[in-house]
Amino acid sequence: MRRHWMQGALSEPCLFHATLYAGSSHFDHLEKRSQSWITLYHQNEAIRLLNERLSDMKSAADDRTILAVIPLAMFANIHGDRGPADIHMAGLRQLVDIRGGRDKLGYDGMVAGVIQMNNIIYHVMFDLSPTSPTLGPPVGLEDRILRSSEALSFPGFQNIINMFQHLREFKLGCQTTANNPPESHEYSKSTTKQDDPFFHCCYLAVTIFNLIVVQSHDPGASIKIEFLASELQASLGLTNAEVWITQMPALFSWVCMTGAAASHNAKLRIWFYFHQASAVRVLDFKTGPAYLDELWAHFYWLRMMRLRRVTDL
Repeated sequence: MRRHWMQGALSEPCLFHATLYAGSSHFDHLEKRSQSWITLYHQNEAIRLLNERLSDMKSAADDRTILAVIPLAMFANIHGDRGPADIHMAGLRQLVDIRGGRDKLGYDGMVAGVIQMNNIIYHVMFDLSPTSPTLGPPVGLEDRILRSSEALSFPGFQNIINMFQHLREFKLGCQTTANNPPESHEYSKSTTKQDDPFFHCCYLAVTIFNLIVVQSHDPGASIKIEFLASELQASLGLTNAEVWITQMPALFSWVCMTGAAASHNAKLRIWFYFHQASAVRVLDFKTGPAYLDELWAHFYWLRMMRLRRVTDL
């Protein structure tokens, strides 16, 4: 990803300024300050050059033009600027349509991947509508977790895999018996192995999942879910992110995006997303969009379940 992006940035001034805007804006965010003059300069230059490229159909459809929109859109999402974020999202959709669809984009899938990444961030920040279409429970991310387990010998990992085998079976049961979903597998507190922080995070995330999907008609479930999401955030902070990312990135994403789907606080949802975002970087972007699609499907389905259960109470 980095190689393709930098090649494009060094060959196209618009993407060059958009990239420097992203870096400077990220630094501002880390420093918890408003946009610096350097950030504003690169933002203005990126927008000026972008408008020039958009005036010509050939340059408008170029991969580097599409990539230049991504930092502008992504930081509008992060800052909660809904108006500019909507404009950039609409522009990206139009540019992708001009190219003939996401699968026609270049750089070995990298452009399609970052567009999907921005789509996820947008909806994590600004949320979904409870009236959005309902999809069946996806199992792509669970399948990826279980496939990756064959090459791992992480302490306590088998207990985690057992949990996800039960969870996958439950979701498949929901697909075939939508009107009468099967009972979920319960784990007792004694099973959580409090001295194993990775297992404990998985336990919390699976408990949140069960509360959303199975027990959310209970008036007290929503309060429990919010409390457990906060506990999950604290528990993730006690684990080594490098271990998650190098040994079990898909599991890391599942746990974090479950926390995001549970949370009504937009800042907490964004925290969960970016806490696992580095997991995407370990993937080859030739297969990356499929991973991002699985990530999106998991968040979308579980968040829709959460929103609709709340409106039903």
